[in-house]
Amino acid sequence: MLPASTDTFFLGFSTDADTLDASGASPTIATHCGIEWNATNWRITNADGATQKTTNISTPSTGWHELKIVRIASTSIQYFLDGTSLGTHTQNLPTTGALLFYTAIDNNSGTQRYYEISRWIDMYVATT
Repeated sequence: MLPASTDTFFLGFSTDADTLDASGASPTIATHCGIEWNATNWRITNADGATQKTTNISTPSTGWHELKIVRIASTSIQYFLDGTSLGTHTQNLPTTGALLFYTAIDNNSGTQRYYEISRWIDMYVATT
């Protein structure tokens, strides 16, 4: 099931426990990196605590997917879906604070909707 136009969704990493704002709107300047549905577009997103960088992406097909986010030191973040690159960001990178796994699913229509997230994350931290 694809999200409705009243839903917002974020999956990624953040230093802020409230990456989505109170209205359920997309992440703005909270330090983060991830993938989101902002009630209009699927996009990759990150912010450094002051400015957000986003890139719209194609709507994923229905079914299960593997999301991979690779942060290369303080120079770039690469985003992958099922092994295919979604893009690389080199601006407004989150470089301060501990980035913790964060997910948020909001429905702003008042109608109940259910989302199942069964395999939360596989994380590998590499040193270079």
